[in-house]
Amino acid sequence: MQKYTPDEIARFVAGRLLDNNGTTGLPWQEHPAAVPEHALTGQSFTGINVLLLWQAAKRYSLNSNRWLTGDDLRQAGGTVIPGQKPVTLVRYRPALSLMKVINLAQCEGLPDALQPGWPLPPQPAVNRGVISSLVTASGIPVVFREGTRPVYRPLHDRIELPTVNCGGSGESCITYGDEMLRLLVQASGHPQRLNRYGLTVDKRTDSVYEALVTDIGTAFLAARLGLPDNRRPQHDGLPAGNNLAADPWRLFRAADDARRAAEWLLARRPVMGEVDTWLKMATFLLSHHYGLVPEETLLTSPALAQRHVDSGITPLMAVNALARIYGWERTDLVQQALFTDELSPDSELLALVETRPELLCCLRQSEEVSSATGVAVTATSALPLLPPPVAEEGGEAANDDGPDEPDDNVVALPWAARRERRTRIYRSLSACLTG
Repeated sequence: MQKYTPDEIARFVAGRLLDNNGTTGLPWQEHPAAVPEHALTGQSFTGINVLLLWQAAKRYSLNSNRWLTGDDLRQAGGTVIPGQKPVTLVRYRPALSLMKVINLAQCEGLPDALQPGWPLPPQPAVNRGVISSLVTASGIPVVFREGTRPVYRPLHDRIELPTVNCGGSGESCITYGDEMLRLLVQASGHPQRLNRYGLTVDKRTDSVYEALVTDIGTAFLAARLGLPDNRRPQHDGLPAGNNLAADPWRLFRAADDARRAAEWLLARRPVMGEVDTWLKMATFLLSHHYGLVPEETLLTSPALAQRHVDSGITPLMAVNALARIYGWERTDLVQQALFTDELSPDSELLALVETRPELLCCLRQSEEVSSATGVAVTATSALPLLPPPVAEEGGEAANDDGPDEPDDNVVALPWAARRERRTRIYRSLSACLTG
């Protein structure tokens, strides 16, 4: 099996990422609202591999963000659809090398749990409110000034934005959110944070690289938050393709710094506790299915919620019990039934998606109506945001027979074969919170 030096791998990957950018754009531009993940473990890919998988998904019009290694595919009993090609990724451990993965949409003969659209609970709308909480948690000062342009000032360590009236225009709110994410990523490089740059920036050296980190980091952050990319492709300040090809490690470093920026910002979000999660899920179940608010019930006390958590009583069990006692009628049913059905685990799963989506391994399904055809266009994205997978040397993979150049040393992710995982999507709240 042929081996490649780190420099050869860097040149190959940079060339692959910069290929076809005249037609499909750079991989981090107009990216999907999804982080590519390993189909068996739910762990997310990171860094340069995310860009490679985004590029492949765009190039081959893949509607799934879940990927398998060749050994995974063979053990699952599936095969690659004729004509489909795997994607070459970078493996960092134990040494820099190459590996291949295949998308679920490129396979056939897989079990139900590995079908591209499984599991697929009801999908809530895109929530741009997460940006406000991200700003608050970051601790980065934000100043709104009439007539100013969006900018981050490193010397003063503050973000400046024009005043925005989100009540008047949804488009202005989306633009505000996109600009805020970009400025947060830029501010994360301050010397008191990740120290990517000094307070006096040399425009000949630092600003071009920082623009690349900011652009990629904004894409990573938006995808981790489940937000689509609404930015227009911007090439001002970005290194030209031939410059990146001349120094391929520059793209590797930028992707790694972008990953660090997104993780730094996300790590500062407050984690909702068990009691708060319990109360918010109960609130959702009451309002969504019965049109009630918690104040009309007994489910407002944190102390009571704590006793329920300690006793293993989930919000679904509590709401169903109260509905039986008081004879509540469902408001979410089109036609009233003589005997109202109790809420099912589907309802609790939907409540958990609305409250703590990061606890679930599932797909997002959103629809947008095309202005040209009037037909709903479906886009798929992922929720779970977990640490990157760690790979080790493995045997030959089932899909290592294509002409993908160079001949990669295909490896397996060993924990995918050894680690057992239940395929049931209906888990109790306590299992979700402690798992």
